[in-house]
Amino acid sequence: MNLSEKKKKVLIGALIGIGSALMIAMASMGGYAYWLTNQPQIYPSVYIAGIDVSGMLPQEAISHLEKEMKPKLEAKELVLSLDEKEWVYPYLELGYHFNYEEAVMKAMGLGRQGNMVENALQIHRMKDQVKNIDLEEQFDIQLVDDLLDDLERELAIEGVPASLKRESGEFIISAEKVGREMKRGETRDAILDVLKNGDNETVEIKVETLPVYPTEADFKAMDGVIGEFSTRFNSGDAGRTANLRQGSGSINGTLLLPGEQFSFNETTGPRIASAGYQEAPVIIQGELVPGIGGGICQVSTTLYNAVVRANLDILERRNHSLPVAYVNLGHDATVAFGAIDFRFKNNYDYPIYLESYVSGNQLYARIFGNTRELEQTITMASHVTEVIEPEIEKKEDPEMYEGEQIVEQEPKKGYRVVTYKIYYENGQEVQREEISRDYYQPVKGITLIGTKPRPLFEYPENDEMNGNFHEHNRHEHNQPDSDEGLEN
Repeated sequence: MNLSEKKKKVLIGALIGIGSALMIAMASMGGYAYWLTNQPQIYPSVYIAGIDVSGMLPQEAISHLEKEMKPKLEAKELVLSLDEKEWVYPYLELGYHFNYEEAVMKAMGLGRQGNMVENALQIHRMKDQVKNIDLEEQFDIQLVDDLLDDLERELAIEGVPASLKRESGEFIISAEKVGREMKRGETRDAILDVLKNGDNETVEIKVETLPVYPTEADFKAMDGVIGEFSTRFNSGDAGRTANLRQGSGSINGTLLLPGEQFSFNETTGPRIASAGYQEAPVIIQGELVPGIGGGICQVSTTLYNAVVRANLDILERRNHSLPVAYVNLGHDATVAFGAIDFRFKNNYDYPIYLESYVSGNQLYARIFGNTRELEQTITMASHVTEVIEPEIEKKEDPEMYEGEQIVEQEPKKGYRVVTYKIYYENGQEVQREEISRDYYQPVKGITLIGTKPRPLFEYPENDEMNGNFHEHNRHEHNQPDSDEGLEN
């Protein structure tokens, strides 16, 4: 064997030795890496919410975190404020807690997400690089909403509009009280932001003011009478007088806000004895007969005339079947509960107030409002377009002697009438507006003619020698000054 062969053998042996050493070293390193990456504890330099959990088993880390965080949780409070008042709610009462399990799972995942070599290298680097994991907070949204429900009820203030009454000819106004409600959405968002950040910040409750209507200012804008009218009646008629007082009293004090409608029938109610109405003459189907509530149409008529002069919108109005004595033709407004109504609307931007009462032998209706909105003075005028002559019916009466006559039903003329609403400025007429065309039916006259033969040599009690016979006149159906229309 020469020298070169010896060298080859030495070299081969050395290489085999080195290879064996490398294999042993690699085996040792692989074993270490395997051991390192399969540790059950959290690797070094791992913190959760600033708390060191290195080297801990998962359950140990969870218990350690719960112990460390408990004082902090108990100290956390949600503080809500409004003006100078505060409401304090411990976080724990809102179901506030931390998700320890999720944070520990993240900590355990460090150094375990790649292959064995990658994990071993990451674990080695973690010794010099601190890793901090945040704790995710959790709370019960339903408990927050329950809190808001209670708070919303506590903070709610129901607004009270201004009120108005009239005493001794003066208006007495009680000021309004504005309402309040919580802005739930904005307040909820602010609370959730604080809870998500785990802060102890004070949350200002968001509220809004709820305006009310009408206000004291609205009532003060009613500075005077915008329409009024009065009619006369026979105060000696006790039943009719009582009905006028009852009807006007039902209307008196009525307040109409802008856009609101007035119904005479709804306001006064049924005309029945239990409501205080008495018997008085009423017109039914063109005849004047006794009835409960007689006179009520004088109340509606008087109010109608005031409403026209106040320039309010008339929604429903009908004339009587026969003329009435207390207003001109075309100026009346009949009512019949459940059938015929008188209605109007407040077309102004301010409230109006109705006043109606009886004094002596006069019935008054006044409407108070903002006089600045009524730029013109208004009156009414009617024009008779046709006079309708009544029929005269003669009936033979065998119980009366020949030559005798009795007026059983007095005839009355009928009319067709056009009524105008007349506007004045500075005493000068500026506009004339037709507002109604009315028909008043004629009343047929009935005269009874005697047909019974007279005994021989018997003469009438008076003027026997002259042969002049008296004409008797019955007034059973004559229309008195208190004539009423289509009521009941």
